[in-house]
Amino acid sequence: MLSSYILALAVAGSVHAATPNAFEPASSGDLIVAFGSQLATNGVNIPRANTAKAPTIGTSQKLFGTYAVILADPDIPGAPTDSKTGQFLHWIQAGLESSSTSTTVAGQTIFELQNPSNASAFAPYVQPSPPNRALTTHRYIELLVNTTGDSAALKTLMTAGATRTNFSALAVVNAAGKEVLFANWFNVTNEDALAAAGGSVNATATGSGNGTSSGLPINNGADTFGKSGVMIAGLVAFAAAVASL
Repeated sequence: MLSSYILALAVAGSVHAATPNAFEPASSGDLIVAFGSQLATNGVNIPRANTAKAPTIGTSQKLFGTYAVILADPDIPGAPTDSKTGQFLHWIQAGLESSSTSTTVAGQTIFELQNPSNASAFAPYVQPSPPNRALTTHRYIELLVNTTGDSAALKTLMTAGATRTNFSALAVVNAAGKEVLFANWFNVTNEDALAAAGGSVNATATGSGNGTSSGLPINNGADTFGKSGVMIAGLVAFAAAVASL
């Protein structure tokens, strides 16, 4: 089992990206996400029990205008003989605005994105629930888009929120004519699979799959895991070597 020290080294040594490697639509802008007092950023593994309620989200600088967040799981398994995966929509919430003052959440100073008008979600938040079959660890990706004064984009997001299965974040964002300004991702592992493994979390906690070429998709839930697994495995090995000095 990786110690938290080695795991921290592996994360620190990886190339930071707000969205997973090769995922589209991509963004390098950091959306800060927390479940209670636990940050859920850059591919960290979050216990499912901590994800019952929608997370707190925000940015390091105050934003102006109104925004919408999309949360999707790109790792939904298909047929047992099919290595490709699809996406499931977990949340679309529009009407978000930066708070007027900063606050500290999970040790991070942020301008929290709030819903001052109590706008109904286009797709109410659904808790992550990865199944106990490959893939047992799923990625959950949040995308933030600017919807200020754009009724057409809001209509597109509302329509997209009506269907959760066979979701395509890329198609929806493109149809809305939007660019992803800020993004984030975290992992959740099936609880039964985690217990069977002795409660340990392997290299999935760095957010790039399971550290092997086991078929974890990294591109829109359609391509298979490859170079990212090699990179993370190398980082973990390097971290272990450093820790042994």
